[in-house]
Amino acid sequence: MVKRPDCLPAALLVGLCLLSGCSAVTSQHVRPDYETKYASSVLRISIIVTPLPAGSQAVGDLWSMMARQYVNQHRDFIVSVDQAGLVLPADACAAPIEGLLVLVPEVVRVDGGVQASVKGRLLSCADGRELWNVEAAGSFDEDDDDLALARSHWTLVVGPEVTPYVDASFRLLTAALETLPSPRFPSDEYLREKIELGE
Repeated sequence: MVKRPDCLPAALLVGLCLLSGCSAVTSQHVRPDYETKYASSVLRISIIVTPLPAGSQAVGDLWSMMARQYVNQHRDFIVSVDQAGLVLPADACAAPIEGLLVLVPEVVRVDGGVQASVKGRLLSCADGRELWNVEAAGSFDEDDDDLALARSHWTLVVGPEVTPYVDASFRLLTAALETLPSPRFPSDEYLREKIELGE
């Protein structure tokens, strides 16, 4: 079991996000009726990374926790569950979860760097429909000076085996998740829940 991390400071995360850019995104799409049918009904979501990137549970945990932190800090979704595994859990949509953010990664170390890609989908638990999708890919250094603090943070949280993958994971996930649509709180209950989440 990996210990839930303290979050990176918000100002630092914003700065790193600006550095990462969105050039890794190759395609993205939001369902045309998202705003009218789903923006206020799919807020409590679970992030699932499957299969395991680089065949590693530790790297999978890195991805799921990194994605959770980004989405909770940059979108009004409420992500209280994140997990990584070989398959999509059968009970992934158990109440109170309203949607699934599924990330399908491919990660390979090559010549001192990392080649990585991700396909992401946001699914409604109520009707199974895909609300958003994205594809992103790129080649990344393992020791980008701009990400030294993030690399140190995630190495401490997850373990030294993820260190070579932090830069690629951060840049790729930031670019992909930046294209997520923005939900709307249907009531004060959701707003309080978001605040109490503390991320």
